[in-house]
Parts: sequence; C-alpha cells; structure tokens
Amino acid sequence: ADASYLGEYHLNVPRSERVEIGDVQSFVFNDAGRPPKFKDGVPAYDLHADVMEENKMNKGELIKAINIYNNVHSQNKISTNGSADELRERMVSHKLPTTRSSKKVLKVGFLGKPKGMLQVMWERGFINPEAGSERPNADECRKIISAWPDFMSENNELEDLGVQLGVTVIFTPKAHCEIAGRGIEYCWGLSKMAFRRGAKTKKKDLKVKVRLYIKSGPDDILNFRVVRKFAALARRYKLAYRKLHEEKGDEALNYADIEKVCKEFKTKRCAVDFDYKLIKKEFEAYLALRQ
Repeated sequence: ADASYLGEYHLNVPRSERVEIGDVQSFVFNDAGRPPKFKDGVPAYDLHADVMEENKMNKGELIKAINIYNNVHSQNKISTNGSADELRERMVSHKLPTTRSSKKVLKVGFLGKPKGMLQVMWERGFINPEAGSERPNADECRKIISAWPDFMSENNELEDLGVQLGVTVIFTPKAHCEIAGRGIEYCWGLSKMAFRRGAKTKKKDLKVKVRLYIKSGPDDILNFRVVRKFAALARRYKLAYRKLHEEKGDEALNYADIEKVCKEFKTKRCAVDFDYKLIKKEFEAYLALRQ
C-alpha cells in the first residue's frame, strides 16, 4: 500500500488495527489476535457442540460414497442417476450408511473468513473512529472502495484465467450483445432456437441434446458459413459504433436519443430477440440441408 490507499482517519485508528504504507492488506481474517472490529463476541475458531449428531448426506456426498462402493464392487454397481432420495433408497438396499456424524457448529469463528467492506475500510482509515455506530451503508462503501487504485486495477477471475492461458481477455459493453466477440451471441441465439424447436427431451438426455446444437462443423448447425456470416455482422456493428464515436465523440452519450436506446438495452437480450428474422432464416436453411 502507498499513501493513496489510506484514508483521512488513518492515524486515528489504533496501530495494531491499521494498515501502514508498504504493508500488504489481506482481505481474509488470518490473525487470531486481530478480531473483527464491528462484530463483538465472535470467536477465532468455530465452537462445536460436545455431542455428535447425525445428518443426511447431500446428493454430492451420496454420489461420492456410491462411487467408492462401485470401485470395490465392479460386479454389483449402484447407479448414480436420480434424485437424492432415490440414491438413498439404493444405498439402504445395499446396507450402506446414508448419514454422516458431525458436531453441530454453535458459533462460527472469524479465522479464514472474508473481512467485508467495513473491516477493510477501517484498517485503511476510511471510517471515523469517533463516529460511533454511524457507519457507511453498503452502497456508500462500494462507492468509496471502487475509487481505490488497487480495486480499480484488480483483475477478475476470467482475466486471471486468461493470464494463465497466455491470452488477453477484452470485455465488450454489457447489454450490447450485437458486438460481443465475433458474433458469438448470434451463434448462441441460433443454437437456442434449434434447441427449443427440436424434439422434447427427457432430463437424462438433456446434455446430449445441448451438445448436438452447439456443435460446429461442416454439417452442423454452427457451420463455417453461418459462423463467418455472424462474425461479419458483428464487425459491421462495431464499425458503426466506432464511426459514431469518431463523429460525435463522448458528447454522443449525452444525446436524448442515446438515452432512449439505453432504456431499450437495459435488460439482458438475446440475438433471437433483436434479430429474429436473421436467426430464423439461418435455422430454416439448416433444416433444409437436413432434409
């Protein structure tokens, strides 16, 4: 941290509770000697009851137990398909336990838990120690934190994954799916139309049907011709946006007609909604090739 990371009340915060210039601030409680400032009586570690109690296994735990059984009994395997209740019935019929023993957590400890916005702001000196119970609400906290240098430059999980893969992740504006990627929303819209108009599918066959309509190949619904056509359409939209920006600059964002368009784009849209005729035309062309 440097001086730009610290607030006006930094020196009013006790030394043991504040972040100093050059420190690395953790957003998780990792010191038993530094409890939460705004939560009284929270233990460092979870407090458990003395008596063990039996709890039903959830579906994930049931499937894990069945897989362990199946690895040992290859000639008498138990199916992992179905609801949690169905899995329990099968396990009971094979005389397998369907519960787990654990001690009830009476009070959750703070170690290893996220600090939260108020705690992070307190450590940096953005909360007045003399204000008592008067503290910023959630919206005010977000507004203050969003202006911090480290938060402004913070990568999200998708960007971090891109770095690991050696690629750069570039985000297009939200709610403007016509310029997303290289026409990906048009491809998704065509796949959704084909999926919805296809034969009804049982739950167990759902994944197979989904894969059928997102396949890309010479004879598939997302064939090369369609993908290139959608990519060209998205590029035309991008060029149109760029031309508008070059002609009117940032001023264009203040025009009343842009505000009207923003209201139309307020909710998440799908290519099937804003370009139904094009999607339907390509879907019908795909059906014609299949016949």
